[in-house]
Amino acid sequence: MFLACLFRIFVWFQRTFETMFQSMTNDSHRKFFISVLEDYDPDLDAYVPEDAIFVEEWTRGHHIRRRILNTGERIVDYNGDPWVPVVVPWIWIGDTKSKVDLTEALSRYMVADNLITLDLLETFFPNSDFKVAYIDPRTFIEHDFPAEGVRIRALNAAR
Repeated sequence: MFLACLFRIFVWFQRTFETMFQSMTNDSHRKFFISVLEDYDPDLDAYVPEDAIFVEEWTRGHHIRRRILNTGERIVDYNGDPWVPVVVPWIWIGDTKSKVDLTEALSRYMVADNLITLDLLETFFPNSDFKVAYIDPRTFIEHDFPAEGVRIRALNAAR
């Protein structure tokens, strides 16, 4: 019993220091566009072009966060913390026709103030007919994905 407790403490310390070390040394940051039609330069464009989605990506160890700006939005520097805890608006999200689960794929887009839209979801189903639904974490009721999209809120802003 003593050895098991000692081992758990060791593992906790090891994971804590590993996470701290990774966050200090392996952070990366990049910007790019998701577009089917053209390649755009994120440093030259002031607004998101008509057929594109702007993505700003941060990587910390194995964790990824992506801020998105949709068509027509002005591209400005992100002032917030992409790692701040957010209210995840679903416990499952996916295509009800093909039964494709998008929950894990969309977890990297859980950045405060992101607007998850059908245009973004369409990038997961190119040239395909899809119907996205999600399960509300409070009621466990399935809802069709709204046409206006879903805004991601910071955890402290939701209270």
